[in-house]
Amino acid sequence: MPGTALAQRVLARFRKHEASKRAAVVRFQQDDKHGIREATALADAGFDVHLLMLAGDGSLDEIDPRVTVVLAPIRKKRGSAPRYVFEYVAWFIFCSFWLAKETRKQAFDYVQVDSLPDHQVFCALIPKIFGAKVGLFLKEPTRELCVAKTGSTVLASVAGWVAMRSIGFADVVFCVTEPHRQSYLDQGADPANLHVVLNSTPPFPGCARSRKAGDGRFVVVCHGTIEQRYGHETIVEAAAIVRDKLPGLSVHLPGRGTHAEAIATLIDERDLSDVVSLDGWLTELELSQLLADADIGVVAQVANPYSHLVHTLKMYDYMLAGVAVAASRLRATEQLFPTEIVYFESGDATDLADVWLRLYENPDLRLRQIVACRERLSELGWEVQMKHMVEAVSLCVETSEYA
Repeated sequence: MPGTALAQRVLARFRKHEASKRAAVVRFQQDDKHGIREATALADAGFDVHLLMLAGDGSLDEIDPRVTVVLAPIRKKRGSAPRYVFEYVAWFIFCSFWLAKETRKQAFDYVQVDSLPDHQVFCALIPKIFGAKVGLFLKEPTRELCVAKTGSTVLASVAGWVAMRSIGFADVVFCVTEPHRQSYLDQGADPANLHVVLNSTPPFPGCARSRKAGDGRFVVVCHGTIEQRYGHETIVEAAAIVRDKLPGLSVHLPGRGTHAEAIATLIDERDLSDVVSLDGWLTELELSQLLADADIGVVAQVANPYSHLVHTLKMYDYMLAGVAVAASRLRATEQLFPTEIVYFESGDATDLADVWLRLYENPDLRLRQIVACRERLSELGWEVQMKHMVEAVSLCVETSEYA
């Protein structure tokens, strides 16, 4: 009978579903190590994992063979607002259809969607209807980020509303710091569903220090995206203040971004071209070598509601590379690293220059900071964070009626 045949097909699918846990990680990035490490962690926990991400130019050779990579035929480009809208809509449609198609073949146990954007989590609607648990990894506090980038409280309110609806749809939610988590609890989110998984990074390829001892240089690094909110102006102004007191000062600002041209102009205005360099985008190996040769790594984020809720990836890069960290005083960072980092007041170039001088004159202090950070990372490193994520996911999946 037709009804019996249909029931048998449904039952067969769920029996197959029971035989192996099936998961998908959805990440709107290309050549993305965060999505890869999350997918690999789930594979280590016994999931059959598909990783959905954007097509890029990087190699996929290093991806764990247990992870099946699905590349969307979409290129992420920095551009106008219409371009961003197009990319978000096209990505949402692609992921929604792919997940629905795959659910017809075999139901998922778990689908994890990483923001941005937050609303992307709704692409898991069909898998959720068929019994999948849905995870949302909030990589950014979108409401506060919207204010920091646009200054619009209206857009921020919309972003905040979307974030809370997205959290309500998900079965388990990950935030990147405790203050980030608390910001959603203050808006009424269920504390039982919200977990903290720090946005720390896997180690870079190890490089030996190539500089000779006593070479007379003092190398300062701040790598990554060059935008106004990351405080590169403060670094340049600090270099102008301290250059005569640190004759071997060499400041490197590798990266790219919409604010790079303004920083280049400021370097010229302060006549610092022999001290401060914009190094452009470096390969992973080039960056690893630069960090190995550095004396200080700087995190100069401008203090605002957004930056008080997050950590920067570069901070963890410095710690892993054995570089002393000087950072602007921000709530989420100071809460987790109260003594391991040397702090300066956000936007205060004189204070930052004083920190450089103090660390230059006290190599033992730099060494103590490096050791303290490495000890702290043994408790907070990415392996530990992936363990926290997998534990929360496993508990969530075990509560499924189909588990």
